[in-house]
Amino acid sequence: MKNQTEWRGDILNDCTFIYEVAKSYRQAKGCAPHKFPKPVYQWLNRLVNEIDFENVIYRRRDDLVEALGTGNQPNLLRMLDQVENFVDFETSRTSKDVPEYWIRITINPTYGWRQSARVSRKEAIAKYNLFRDLSESSKYDVTLTPYYKAIVENEELRKDLVAV
Repeated sequence: MKNQTEWRGDILNDCTFIYEVAKSYRQAKGCAPHKFPKPVYQWLNRLVNEIDFENVIYRRRDDLVEALGTGNQPNLLRMLDQVENFVDFETSRTSKDVPEYWIRITINPTYGWRQSARVSRKEAIAKYNLFRDLSESSKYDVTLTPYYKAIVENEELRKDLVAV
């Protein structure tokens, strides 16, 4: 496996590791549906690299369009629709807390995290998963499967995956 965990500045990016686990999960389950397809991995990886605070991107939509290279806002929203099972996003149309022309994207902290003095990544993951385990999108998130949790908790399984 390539980079297990990648640091970009002070952003922890686990997208590549999770993508490798998802491929392994699909191989282990045979014809199971792919829980983290490559296009989703690529978009989510780009989003994680733009995190502003903890697991949140909060900026003007035009600035985010430029940073991600999506070309325009409709393309940005289409991209967010592709990764909707891994992120939550709000605009001024969906939330009074977000100013006009701004966007707030909350990414699953398992995929990416910027260090914070307010809360640890482990606490953020526990809180995020508490609500996600009950949602419809949990069917599509490989990080919520017992397979992924076993690999993360068991160093030997993790080493076997790295050797593949």
